[in-house]
Amino acid sequence: MKKSFTPLEKKYAIEQPRSPTGPIRKRFFNRTGFTLIELIVVIAIIAVLAAIIAPNAFRAIEKAKVAEVIGDFKALKASMYCLYADTGKWMARETNGKISNAQPGRYGGAEDEAIFIKIDHYFELMTDLGNMPGWDGPYMEKLKAKTPWGGIYVLQSYHCNGASIDYKGWDIWLELEDYCYDNPSDDSCGVKEKIAKIIDRKIDDGDLAKGEFRRCIYPEGQRNWCHCSSTDTLWVIVHNAW
Repeated sequence: MKKSFTPLEKKYAIEQPRSPTGPIRKRFFNRTGFTLIELIVVIAIIAVLAAIIAPNAFRAIEKAKVAEVIGDFKALKASMYCLYADTGKWMARETNGKISNAQPGRYGGAEDEAIFIKIDHYFELMTDLGNMPGWDGPYMEKLKAKTPWGGIYVLQSYHCNGASIDYKGWDIWLELEDYCYDNPSDDSCGVKEKIAKIIDRKIDDGDLAKGEFRRCIYPEGQRNWCHCSSTDTLWVIVHNAW
């Protein structure tokens, strides 16, 4: 017997969309992946986005490192001036040119010998090494000896008299060593010339061969400071300290 439908049932049946049948239904529901053209388009879009984003990301990272190194220097310089204001000395150093209470990480001897301090070791800003009258430290919350590029911050002083370049007596400077903090036998952690120029333009005269911020050897073959080497970059803290 043939089933009969009410008017409402007939209306409902007419308004319902019909499911795909035949080849169309088969192609739609049996699809298993993307076509080659679709994959190529997606890869091309990703490549374009990477080409736009990557350089900007790199510049942002380097900009942050430049800001960090400038901040590190200013903090160190301010702390050293506070130490000098309290004690009348830049560091625990005897009047004959010898460093008192010499410890690992620092060396020095006769007046013409360089003072070299890896600044996270035995530094007067944190400890009164030489029983300095007036010492009221520590003058920094934490000493930092690793540069943003993985090199070593070193505090140096040397009597540059007689050098073939300009000098101001016993200068004190912060040197950004190219030797890596985590692997001192690796000298690939220096400040790149392009970055050094950016720093110089921000804080000095824009010339890596002179001024308070310098490249040790720049241009190639030209020495710009009396006691440094290779691609080291240095930043003068105080002239004629002693």
